[in-house]
Amino acid sequence: MSEKLLLRIGRAPENDLVINHDDIGNLHLELFRDATGNIFITDMESSFGTYVNNKRLKGYTLLGMGDEVRLGESYILKWEKYTIEPVSTPRISAQERPSQKQTVRPTQKTESRKKDFVSKRDTTTNKELIIIYSILLFLIILMYLFN
Repeated sequence: MSEKLLLRIGRAPENDLVINHDDIGNLHLELFRDATGNIFITDMESSFGTYVNNKRLKGYTLLGMGDEVRLGESYILKWEKYTIEPVSTPRISAQERPSQKQTVRPTQKTESRKKDFVSKRDTTTNKELIIIYSILLFLIILMYLFN
């Protein structure tokens, strides 16, 4: 089981990933990796907005492989190329400033990782659908009994 980690993104220098762009707010968004490796994105009520697959994000959502993340009108965040993990040695570049607790590092995409992610997501979706259909069936039975 891996550690839960957070990556703050924005224009302000105290963010973990600093992006100097007109469409980026001071604290624009957060990426969160849970203990099982799922990546969640949260818009921090930025005035420029965060869009996932061209839909404005309100609150947070789970990101899936291939999801496009856009900040404001024009900045595309290539979120899949980063992984969030504990720091061994801090690295600083002009565009990125990792925090003292974590580092941002390019990942290597593998087919097996994509398949694992898709299968976890499909399983969750299937469980949710089963619950929804069960509730609907229960309501239909209740309507039949009371008519």
